[in-house]
Amino acid sequence: MTKKWEISFGLIGGSTALLFFGGIAVTINQMSLSNFRETYHALALETFGSAEETFELLRKMTGLFSVSLFLSLVGLCLALYISLKGKASLVAASIYLVSGILLLIGTQLIAFPFVFFYLLAAGSSMYRQKKEQRWEADVSK
Repeated sequence: MTKKWEISFGLIGGSTALLFFGGIAVTINQMSLSNFRETYHALALETFGSAEETFELLRKMTGLFSVSLFLSLVGLCLALYISLKGKASLVAASIYLVSGILLLIGTQLIAFPFVFFYLLAAGSSMYRQKKEQRWEADVSK
């Protein structure tokens, strides 16, 4: 595998997570309590608690999502940079893995489809590292 696959996987995972969780965070933060009440009552969610409590919990949760998404994207950018340099595939794979786990835990396991691409990027980076090591061993013989 070439590094274009790991970069592609990383970009797909990061951009879809940004679109999804960024969209949720922007939508909830732009929503007023009266708009939320209308939606809340339309969905008949009164058995889960009051609209005010649910709205505040949802705002706090999207704040956590935003922070974990930001930290994950910073790690992803660092891993992409290291991948583009091409010398430290194992370090890039570790950063892809840590960024994916951070996003997964920070979103309370909701982001597993997006984290799958982070894990694919880490796996392809590790595969490329092993392939390069085999090639260097064959050349040195």
